Amino acid sequence: MSAIILESQSSQNLKLLITLANRLGVKSQKISTQQWEDHLLASKIEAGMETDTVNKDDILKALGKI
Repeated sequence: MSAIILESQSSQNLKLLITLANRLGVKSQKISTQQWEDHLLASKIEAGMETDTVNKDDILKALGKI
């Protein structure tokens, strides 16, 4: 699967692109800025989960809590 994100100040242009995608048989989905930001944050969290384990003291130190 491949995906593309399009952003425009013109809702008419986006509507045209969605119509074209549908005519070409390409699935499309409109998402809000908040949904996109949530997706990016989730991706960063997932990437962070793949790193080595960090102990609690190191986290608190990085956050300036100790």
